Amino acid sequence: MVSLQLRYARLVYIKEEAFYLDQINYEKEKELGLTPSLNDVLNVIEDDAVFSPDQVAHLVGRAPKTVRRWCSEGRINAYSWGGRYVVYGVDIKAFMKKAHNRKKHVKAICQ
Repeated sequence: MVSLQLRYARLVYIKEEAFYLDQINYEKEKELGLTPSLNDVLNVIEDDAVFSPDQVAHLVGRAPKTVRRWCSEGRINAYSWGGRYVVYGVDIKAFMKKAHNRKKHVKAICQ
């Protein structure tokens, strides 16, 4: 039982450390003016707007099934009522910024 708790504690620590390193990299990118920007379609989305997985799929160019999987895996922040997911506009924007592929030279600078 102790080893299971220890494994869980290590996993939590690793996730917290990864989040911290992401924040540091984001701050470096921000200082250098290299932060990812959203396209015009996503920029006009209101933060408190509510979207279904089908609508999110249309916005990001993926299949609704993929978006539902992202919701169930926790890759995109979503809320579930009665087995149906909803995603707020602010969460779509955050997901797309996080999913932005950074070029190799940007990664090298921010390491």
